[in-house]
Amino acid sequence: MRPYITSVPRFYSRLFPPTQPPLDQQVMEELGKRMQANSGTFTPAHTVQMLPAGYTYFGQFVDHDITRDDTLLENAGKKSPEETPNLTGPWLDLSQLYGDGPESDKSGKLYAADGVSFRLGEREPPGEQFDVPLDCETNEPLLADDRDNENVIIRQLHALFLKLHNAAVREIGVGPPSERFERARQRVQWQYQWLIRKDYLREICDEEAYTAVIDKSERLIDWGNKFSIPIEFSQAAFRFGHSMVRERYRLNDTSPNVPLSRLFAETQQTRNLPAELAIDWANFIDTGPTSETAMAIDTTLVPPLFCLPVKHFHHFISDIPPDQPPQLPVRTLRRGAATGLPTGEEVSCALGATQLRAEGREFSTTTDPWILLDELGLRGRTPLWYYILVEAEQLKNGRRLGYVGSRIIAEVIEASLWADPDSYLNHEGAGWTPPSWCDLSGKTIAVVRLSDVPKVVGLYNSPR
Repeated sequence: MRPYITSVPRFYSRLFPPTQPPLDQQVMEELGKRMQANSGTFTPAHTVQMLPAGYTYFGQFVDHDITRDDTLLENAGKKSPEETPNLTGPWLDLSQLYGDGPESDKSGKLYAADGVSFRLGEREPPGEQFDVPLDCETNEPLLADDRDNENVIIRQLHALFLKLHNAAVREIGVGPPSERFERARQRVQWQYQWLIRKDYLREICDEEAYTAVIDKSERLIDWGNKFSIPIEFSQAAFRFGHSMVRERYRLNDTSPNVPLSRLFAETQQTRNLPAELAIDWANFIDTGPTSETAMAIDTTLVPPLFCLPVKHFHHFISDIPPDQPPQLPVRTLRRGAATGLPTGEEVSCALGATQLRAEGREFSTTTDPWILLDELGLRGRTPLWYYILVEAEQLKNGRRLGYVGSRIIAEVIEASLWADPDSYLNHEGAGWTPPSWCDLSGKTIAVVRLSDVPKVVGLYNSPR
């Protein structure tokens, strides 16, 4: 199949025809408001081990790399996708880290005096540098993309990859600064791309969809020579991670119960993050009996995502005027309706997937989503984002996405990598494996899981 509307890379596309008639905005608002979870619950029940909490924010990190649409909600749908700029994408090139490079007037302050390495946040000894740098004059956090300062977790994930770049520089050794920088950047970009394909997608996607798209290259969507991020991905499928957000997080042994409000507020301070908020990556991004896990992928979101003040709401989405609804799911559903996203049933049919059925399934969430859809007159016309969440809960116990959500995400990310002339797929092929790294002690480490990155840079067991 070919996309319904294609465009050049710096704009958006549309995979499927818009649904007709459009979904009602007031109904979308009511559905969104009724997606609030009971405070303190974990749904569904612990029938399976949920994903590590770090994968929630790695998904946000990837999203920031390939999509940015600053269209106000009130203007959503007034321009077609191919007329809507994608201000960052669509390549998985870590643009939020590198900006325009060390020679740029705009990005130069991100880099150390050697013109090769990144600056890092200073921290009093003992302890590792785990934060982004600060502006020397204003003490404001310095990032090429301020969205990576939306909360304490993604800010530290950003710093983690800054340190990985510096590790690559250290291994390269001597040489002209510009050459060393480009070699280090390529190594980190390719490692990051490989982790997305071989670890992140494998963890979040339905096994059948992952095998077909990534392992067997059996893609359903033929982009031709015009790839861009589709709105079905940016406005629906890749927003599944909102349901994975916890109300509170155990960052480390001394900070076991940090609320979302502090995760947001701390990043607005003109200082480096305090040591008490340093993430213990061993328990945050790895699996194990004591690991901090994400919430299940389902149709409920934690209460703080329904009542964020305007100044905090910007940490999830940057387009909220004071008179607009503060509930994150309301905004997601209303935007999708305004842009004419196809329904879940329409996408499922187009992808050849088995239609979801309400019969024979018990839900452990507060409200059975099928009953809610019936009450709102949406049975058979389920908003795409909501359908993907129902699918994950009903078919995968909330541990991973179902077939429709997985197929959209895997197809788009794989197409992005093949369309990027600088990706490892186009230089080395799908069978390439990243070379091993050396940690600070000289030990060799093969980075095959996201949890291996903090091992390379010396943050896996921090704070001590």
